[in-house]
Amino acid sequence: LDVNLKDESDELKRINHVLHDQSIVIDRFNSSITNSDLKNKIDALESDLTTVEGEMNDRLRETQTFIQERLNKTITELNEIIVNAQDQINRDVVKVETDVAHYVTTTQEQFSAENSFMIYQLR
Repeated sequence: LDVNLKDESDELKRINHVLHDQSIVIDRFNSSITNSDLKNKIDALESDLTTVEGEMNDRLRETQTFIQERLNKTITELNEIIVNAQDQINRDVVKVETDVAHYVTTTQEQFSAENSFMIYQLR
């Protein structure tokens, strides 16, 4: 009977030791990540990525619209500046032409008067 009890006691110790080892393994798996946890995390990351991608696309469209509007405004302003510059240049050219014509007329009148005076002197 003592031998049986001793055998039973040893078997119980062995079983307790196995249970303890298995408990450690179970605890390790309980604190680790499962496939389900990974799938949930991947799903959450994919959802976040989709959201961020949508936000970035919206911002990109807004930026493109802003740039296009600024570019159009700049082109319009440059066209107005060019038209104004052309008008100013045309006015300046007309003024110079008028001034040159006046100078030519005045110079011709002076030469004519001097020529007449020289002819008068020579007679």
